[in-house]
Amino acid sequence: MMADMATQCFAGNAARGMSLVALHNGGGTGIGNSINGGFGLSLDGSERVDEVIKS
Repeated sequence: MMADMATQCFAGNAARGMSLVALHNGGGTGIGNSINGGFGLSLDGSERVDEVIKS
């Protein structure tokens, strides 16, 4: 199974400073047949988060 884009998404989100990054089984096209990368960002109004949003 190829998960290049999901892995790059995960690593890129971590490098850009997202509050929560995830590499997980995405379900979708048959249970267990896809890998997804995702993120969560806590928007707390800090200058650091403003810079993360810009990136």
